[in-house]
Amino acid sequence: MRNRLFVLVLVMGFGKMLLACDCMAISAENSFKKNDAVFIGIAEADADFKTTTMEIPFKVVVGFKGSSEKAVKVYQRTSDCSVSIKKDEAYLIYAGRDRGRVLQTDICRRSKELSARDIVEDLSAMPPQLNPAPVDGK
Repeated sequence: MRNRLFVLVLVMGFGKMLLACDCMAISAENSFKKNDAVFIGIAEADADFKTTTMEIPFKVVVGFKGSSEKAVKVYQRTSDCSVSIKKDEAYLIYAGRDRGRVLQTDICRRSKELSARDIVEDLSAMPPQLNPAPVDGK
């Protein structure tokens, strides 16, 4: 009985810490097809995990799909699947439009910090006819 009570208290006390993002792995190719916007961008603010929905502005460096703007706002709900975004860091963002309006992302869409090791698979999955367009305002 004492062991059961200990386990119950442990689970109740640390239950939130035991939760993790639970989403199916998606290939880079499928993620590119399913999302409305794909770009490499520099975060202009940190993700604020104190709110239920975060608005993160990005300076778009290279647009692959869905956005030719120099700056975009991407939203994500605060959850275990949120991307931990830090100001002035580069990210590969896959985002879908919420009911056709705002761009939303999370790690289940494959959004991630830009790193050579992880990005190779994503960039090689882009359609061969795609010509990434640097966004330089000219």
